[in-house]
Amino acid sequence: MERFPERHQSRVTGVLSGFDRVLFRGTLRSISYCNGMDIFLSSQRVLYKNFSPFVERLSERLKEHARTLARREGRPFRYLTSGGTAKPANLFLFPPTASVYTCTSTSSIVSSA
Repeated sequence: MERFPERHQSRVTGVLSGFDRVLFRGTLRSISYCNGMDIFLSSQRVLYKNFSPFVERLSERLKEHARTLARREGRPFRYLTSGGTAKPANLFLFPPTASVYTCTSTSSIVSSA
């Protein structure tokens, strides 16, 4: 059986390939309840009174890592102050092979590639 691109070669200018759908789901079950979080904080030697500085440092490390990835790939890095912030319209104007690293204050990193 002849493949579609080969069959219509004179009218096909390019082919994109990739996953049809990729779905990631999950939780950090071990820290999604009080006792689990206590165990984690204890393993990191973090007292409750030091929790805020601990997560702020962790957030900064995560943002710096995202900046480094973007810089290494020669891509822009945009920090969004909230996960609810609308993504800039031009975020999706990059070629499909381009990566744009977006970091929100909730410490998630999204690569649009």
